[in-house]
Amino acid sequence: MRSWAWQSEHIRFARLTHLHTPSRVQLFNFTIYPAVRHCAAMFASDWVVLQNKLRIGVIDAMPFFQDEVYTQHWVTPFAPLHAESLVAAPVYVRTADWSYDYLSPHACLASQLTDLTPLVALWQKYLDAYLSCLTTAREATVAEQEEQIRWQKHYNQTHLAVELKRNPLLHYFGQTLGTRYLEEFLFSPILSY
Repeated sequence: MRSWAWQSEHIRFARLTHLHTPSRVQLFNFTIYPAVRHCAAMFASDWVVLQNKLRIGVIDAMPFFQDEVYTQHWVTPFAPLHAESLVAAPVYVRTADWSYDYLSPHACLASQLTDLTPLVALWQKYLDAYLSCLTTAREATVAEQEEQIRWQKHYNQTHLAVELKRNPLLHYFGQTLGTRYLEEFLFSPILSY
């Protein structure tokens, strides 16, 4: 398993994790928490491959706000990519209630692929569109910044609780190291303010 993290002018925290155990489990997770000075969205991608078949492939720009101008900038541009995702792979059926709280209507929810090439190409398109939107996003008001911080904290707390129950890293690396990894990296304390 390898993990990396970055920060930049536009990115509060970005993290990438890739786990590959031959012919058993592969995990890929890449998430961008935008700098809250931008009126932005969060980028999330999470793939789980079991026995060389995609179980879950999620790619999305998760919106924080609902107003029309924000939607035009952060939701509408991903509609054509969502349409592509419906052609590229069968749709992963959401079973967890929390997934409805965060994902946009244009999330890629792929499943059942044995060749990930179409998903990789689609991921790059989602990421390029996201970065284009991020670098042209307007400045957030103080209230919007506070709302983004609250949203990001809630996202982390909710997802950490889910991952502590079922994450394969707890199996592969043991409870102590797996829990530390989830709490200190995957859902980093840097995002607690």
